[in-house]
Amino acid sequence: VLCVAMVLSMMAFTVSADDANIIEITADITLTENINLEESTKYVIPEGADVTIDLKGYTITGNLHKSIGSVIENYGTLILKNGTVSSVADNGGSALKNNGVATVESVTLNGAPNANGSWASYAVNNAGLLTINDSLVTGYQGGVASYGDDAVVTLNNTNVVKEATPGFTNHALYTYSNGKIIVNNTASNYVINKSADQASTGGSVINGAVETNGGKY
Repeated sequence: VLCVAMVLSMMAFTVSADDANIIEITADITLTENINLEESTKYVIPEGADVTIDLKGYTITGNLHKSIGSVIENYGTLILKNGTVSSVADNGGSALKNNGVATVESVTLNGAPNANGSWASYAVNNAGLLTINDSLVTGYQGGVASYGDDAVVTLNNTNVVKEATPGFTNHALYTYSNGKIIVNNTASNYVINKSADQASTGGSVINGAVETNGGKY
């Protein structure tokens, strides 16, 4: 396991066609301080990589528009634990996008503030297999989205809060294109949409599925 200062010097750094600065993570890392990523910069776990990111109580903060991507994008196998990942740009990208296999343990995932444009940027976007345990997901543009064949999000003892965004349609839980979300919560856990009286609804299923086992809604 490498500390964050050592890892940053060993990561591959490229500029993609969508103008994002990409920092590839291919080895386990443990944070020793908060990280504020430069504008339009994102972490990417590439296909074939098997990585654990231990936040150690610290925060990774990303500042990138939703058209560029998410703060952390996983295409391999990822364990993310023990801290916070926040997207802070206006109309920004997701805190986490998963296209591989990922497990999140005891993490707060904060989606970007303010929403405009034709589509929402959910705090968590999933097109793979994602398990979130004992965590908190917050988003102004949307909570958790799961989409595509074989895409499954499992929320275990995890709270989801969709903050109020008047006049902008988005959801606390959202599935489409055969995606699925499974919620396994205790009586004290909750899924809340604070803008349910606006154009949004608490959850939405479009050619997908949401399965709920316990919790408050």
